[in-house]
Amino acid sequence: AEVARLAGAARDLIERGLAAAPGLAVAHFLRGRAAELLGEDEGAEAGFREALRLDPDLAPAHFHLGRRLVDRAYLSALAASVDRPRLGPAALKLAAEAEGEFDAALAGGAGFDDGLQRRIAAGMAAYVRDDREAVARICEQGLREFSRAEGREELVFIRAALAPVPDRAGAMDEAIRIRPKFPAALFVRGTCRAIAGDA
Repeated sequence: AEVARLAGAARDLIERGLAAAPGLAVAHFLRGRAAELLGEDEGAEAGFREALRLDPDLAPAHFHLGRRLVDRAYLSALAASVDRPRLGPAALKLAAEAEGEFDAALAGGAGFDDGLQRRIAAGMAAYVRDDREAVARICEQGLREFSRAEGREELVFIRAALAPVPDRAGAMDEAIRIRPKFPAALFVRGTCRAIAGDA
């Protein structure tokens, strides 16, 4: 509730800023972040895309757009088959676009100097390439380096997403312990439990 209140208040300020400077890329990025925090996925993606239209080098917008795209690809594959998630044509297109966004964020550009976010971007790019060894290496290194950082649950989630289905629900427990209201991890854990007959 507090996050929603703050994100709503921030959005009001962002909208006032955009009314005064509609061509300011970072304001569109912040509009997308506010929408993301409020659970408005379409609004988030639209904000990130408009920010990148205005400033193709805005690396944080590439990162957050990539996250939205890879979430959509992963969840659509999971909905099709939890036992062996396979990316269908639409999901493969999303995954390829997500990989491009992560690569653009990692290539540099303005404002992407957060070490943990760089690790998450690299882990997600390896995930969509299905490079399991790279995912394990990147996530393990990141979790050692950022063992207490807020946001490390994203690395736990990426690593857990590759676990065999019988172990995946338990692997999600650590991510949920760190961030109890982690929607993707809760969804995956619940789906895996349902498949196992644990209603």
